[in-house]
Amino acid sequence: MASVAAALPPPQTPARVALLAVQAAAEEQLETLCASALDEDIDVLLKVADAAQADAARRLRRREQLGAPSDGATSMVAWLSARCRMAPGRAADLVCLGRQLAELPETSRAVRDGEIGFQHASVMAHTASQVGAEAMREAEEDLVAEARRFDVRRFSHLARHFRDCVDAGGALADANRDHERARVHLSQTFGGCWRLDGWLDPEGGALLTTALNPLMKPVPGDRRSGGQRRNDALLELCRRLLDGGGLPLAGGQRPHLVVSVPVETLRGEPGAPGGDLRWSGPVVGELVRRLFCDAVCTEVTVGPAGGPLAVGDPGRTIPPRLRYRLNARDGRCRFTDCTRPPEWCEAHHIRPRERRGPTLLENLVLLCHFHHTCCHEGGWTIRRVSETGIEFVPP
Repeated sequence: MASVAAALPPPQTPARVALLAVQAAAEEQLETLCASALDEDIDVLLKVADAAQADAARRLRRREQLGAPSDGATSMVAWLSARCRMAPGRAADLVCLGRQLAELPETSRAVRDGEIGFQHASVMAHTASQVGAEAMREAEEDLVAEARRFDVRRFSHLARHFRDCVDAGGALADANRDHERARVHLSQTFGGCWRLDGWLDPEGGALLTTALNPLMKPVPGDRRSGGQRRNDALLELCRRLLDGGGLPLAGGQRPHLVVSVPVETLRGEPGAPGGDLRWSGPVVGELVRRLFCDAVCTEVTVGPAGGPLAVGDPGRTIPPRLRYRLNARDGRCRFTDCTRPPEWCEAHHIRPRERRGPTLLENLVLLCHFHHTCCHEGGWTIRRVSETGIEFVPP
């Protein structure tokens, strides 16, 4: 009997019939479908997925009522994560929705009929868990109507406003918890790169986004991703703050980048090491030479044992009077079609200093930080085409 039973097909439950229908769709040859048919199929399949997730949440609640799983899982979230191989956050959303769905009949019907998505229903469930069943019963129909109108992000904003209206104390407590857990982690890897992550409360996130947005606009020929432009904008924000002199003194000096470098590296001699950037450690020679283009330089004479014997007076590699003339002549970053103003730019030596390029107006050009990096680490070169004209040659 056991061998006969093992040979029988599984019972055709509604859930299995739905799975077979999706599997049949997955075997369809897409080359024969036109754009309008694909549009329709995508819409239908996503609605099926949303409805299926909501019904899985409903069944999950019934499974929870039957008692703890027998595999030793400590919670329904842990059980679901392990059994269905899903991220804990998604599992928690399903568990929350399952626990609230019985009290949200209009939400259940709307997601089943494809009027709202699973994520809309998840927002409804989390809001219900915060404000209570009675408040949700009074507002559910209106909230579902708004969910039909708005995408998930805008609808979640509306749900947060609703929560603030009916449960101001709870909303304030959550806001205080968000503020308490806000933190930023900054750590350096063994390879020299730095990792930045953390949490910002709503005010902190808005403050940082407001400061970064004006600095992360694409430049001509920009191939950076949004994340890369955001990274460069954060660094530009730090540069401006350091250059502006608004920070408290550190060690009796304005905070600034400090790099120590052998003179052989600045000359570009073969076999010369890179430099040492304070806080980061070793950096490549080309980065050091880019910084040296427009910096304050202090010459230190060291003895055979490496100890300092004499320290010269600090001086700018680009004297202030020369920088004023350069700003007046160029008026912007000189890279093709770039419009960043002189205040955003650094002076660059057309003929590199390591190749005996002089620090004279005719050998200098203004470049924004992004394009200055292109002309050092990126391998771009500058070629004169006339007394005042230049062109940029890609690597």
